[in-house]
Amino acid sequence: MKLINVTRERTAGNTRLLGLSIAPEMWEYILNDTMPNGLYKDVLFSTLVKRNTEEKMMKSFCLKIEDLHRLQKKAEADLKDRLIRSDRGYEELVLRDKTPRVIEVSEEFAKDFCVWQEGKSNANPLADVLGVDLNHEDLQKKVVDFLYTIPQKLKWTEEERIVWTLRFIEDTAPIEVAERIGRKRSWVDTKYSRLNVRFNKAVKEWWAENAK
Repeated sequence: MKLINVTRERTAGNTRLLGLSIAPEMWEYILNDTMPNGLYKDVLFSTLVKRNTEEKMMKSFCLKIEDLHRLQKKAEADLKDRLIRSDRGYEELVLRDKTPRVIEVSEEFAKDFCVWQEGKSNANPLADVLGVDLNHEDLQKKVVDFLYTIPQKLKWTEEERIVWTLRFIEDTAPIEVAERIGRKRSWVDTKYSRLNVRFNKAVKEWWAENAK
């Protein structure tokens, strides 16, 4: 449902700098506090703080455009690595995670993987993780039970539970929900949106309490 963000270990390769969207004054402070003096710091300072053009930087560093781009990438990778390893908290201000990459595999690999998977078809990976052996039907039931449990803790009215259940769990069309409860379509949309905000908050709170 993408309500819970499961973090992965950050690296220079799976993150990106926010770059020019961060104020020059902020970059100046971070670079002076993080980067040692040298070529990498100089090129980052010229790019992020002074906001020099590529033409000016090419002349300043006596580099061709291709060499300048390579230098900038190396400097940015070094800065990202230092930010991630630092305990200053700068990474939360100037780093963002890249979107997951899609890795293509050969047809031969896919066939071999299918053969391997067939041999493990009776194994349930959740058994090792959770210490239980749940089949597909059991899992579906537990998910639905969980979805019903959260609204019960929110002290919603019967009408609110009906609206959210029909829209969220049963994926009923909003116009049909409006007809069933005797409300306008606009009311259903507004109510459902507000209920979802409360539900999302409750799920995140549940995760924070139980994922320790």
